[in-house]
Amino acid sequence: MKFNREPPPDTLYPFVESIWTLESEIEEKEYLDFKEFSFFANPFPQLVFQYMGKGFLNVARTRKSEFIPACHFYGQSAKPIDIVTAGSFKLFGVNFYPYAIPELFGIRSKLTTGKVLKLEKLFGSESTKLEEDILLASGNEMRFDLICSTLEKIAKGVDKRDPIIEAAIHYFISNKGRASIENLCDYLGYSTRQVERSFAEKIGISPKLYSRMIRFHYALNNYRHKKYESLGQLALDSGYADQAHFIREFKQFSSLNPRKYFKEMEFDLTFVEHTI
Repeated sequence: MKFNREPPPDTLYPFVESIWTLESEIEEKEYLDFKEFSFFANPFPQLVFQYMGKGFLNVARTRKSEFIPACHFYGQSAKPIDIVTAGSFKLFGVNFYPYAIPELFGIRSKLTTGKVLKLEKLFGSESTKLEEDILLASGNEMRFDLICSTLEKIAKGVDKRDPIIEAAIHYFISNKGRASIENLCDYLGYSTRQVERSFAEKIGISPKLYSRMIRFHYALNNYRHKKYESLGQLALDSGYADQAHFIREFKQFSSLNPRKYFKEMEFDLTFVEHTI
């Protein structure tokens, strides 16, 4: 499995966190070789284009499955989701900052949290052509240019941005999720009630929960870039009070046991494979 992440062009930096590809090519078999994957809780809403593969099913914890469109939008989510597919697949995607969804598309983030939406909800009548162009593109460089040019046209029409909520999101990211709500409010010069109300309306989740999600992903990054001999040291380096606190957070945002996960980790830290 190959995962690649690229920064957006400067014109999209205020709205887009990264542009990525995920490719899994396996030997084709005469029977369907189903695999189940877990996507961890994600602080960045995503556009996803599946340009190769048999499609995905979202398998809820109740085991009620739901088909996921090949091209879709997935809002920021504080919960992991399980999806199932068979055979090889290739994905091209865009990660947004959560405040960018209402700014670019006029959709309140609170209405997209944890939701999978068809692209027409964001792009309207232009969604069909965008999907066709992305899926039929000759390579990922062309896909990168196509999605960037599309989003740049939309960004030029943005006439109202919220500098306070944008500053809050980047404050949490720059502090790796370690800053308290009190620190954030002091930095912004607003009351806790004002900040919490703004987050609920424009981000879709509380500032405390968003900060925890950012810290969780930085813990994964820490492990990815440095070999840790103990979960305790990883927890402390990532801003957790202790190992037990880290384990609880890890299970909440991934549904997995961290010891088992880190022992068996082979792929990118936001995407875990389980053969079933």
